[in-house]
Amino acid sequence: MNVFEARRLKELEIEDTRLKKLLAEQVLERDDQGRAAEKMVSAPARREQVRYTAGKGLSERHALRVVDMSASAFRYTPRPDRNIELRAQIQGLAHRHKRYSVGMIYLKLRQGGHIVNYKRGGSGCISRRSCRCGVASARRCRWASGNR
Repeated sequence: MNVFEARRLKELEIEDTRLKKLLAEQVLERDDQGRAAEKMVSAPARREQVRYTAGKGLSERHALRVVDMSASAFRYTPRPDRNIELRAQIQGLAHRHKRYSVGMIYLKLRQGGHIVNYKRGGSGCISRRSCRCGVASARRCRWASGNR
């Protein structure tokens, strides 16, 4: 291999890397129908984008680098929600008793035999679940709120 061939090989390698970057950017900017892709914020959207770019010919590692996602986050599978039944009961109590606050719903669930934690923010927390389910929180009186 002489100097001319080595120089030409180096130029071809540089052009190849440039074209790969250009392809990756183009794949990210457009989807199947040619529309501009949406801004990806959530992890499931990023996972889908990595799968899409890997299907277009990029390696998984390169697609992860382009999307700016770690391999462990890509391979993560979320656990199934085990509070579907509890959420349905909270919503049922909230719709049946419109004036019940979080505390009353907590007491009714405990009377029904459910073991739920009122204080902690874990999976069985009443206050966090009730906020998502649309339960009214306890309201303070006007005179107690400092507006006298």
